[in-house]
Amino acid sequence: MPRLLDLTFKACPTMMRDVREMLRDALTEAGVDDAMLMQLTLVIDEACTNIMRHAYRGDRTRSIRLSIESEVVDAEERLLFTLSDDAKTIDSSQIRPRDLTQPRPGGLGINLIDTIMDHWAFDCPKCGTGNILKMSKVINGKTHE
Repeated sequence: MPRLLDLTFKACPTMMRDVREMLRDALTEAGVDDAMLMQLTLVIDEACTNIMRHAYRGDRTRSIRLSIESEVVDAEERLLFTLSDDAKTIDSSQIRPRDLTQPRPGGLGINLIDTIMDHWAFDCPKCGTGNILKMSKVINGKTHE
């Protein structure tokens, strides 16, 4: 699978401007249209922010790794996004979209991921610590539910 981006950066909000720029460059080079580019950038930004805020609890000395790979399956080109951290492993069964009938600020990251991505799941690193968020999006062809 061709790797479009492999980036490790400090879990600091000020890093996100550069991350978004590198992400946009990689997605543009992959042929992602402008509307989808904005959606994917929003999802990655939100997921990284959640790692910074919830997994690392604001510890800016920690790192996040973002990788993007491209694969073609049955004439569909799919982008595979992987975000990994070395924070305390979360209970992924507790991570689910928020009930949108309950008005309150924040907490919409998983809802965004659910809406924009075709598939997402958490995985545990082989070393037993940290978290891996894997997401996929078909960029040409039909999307799968």
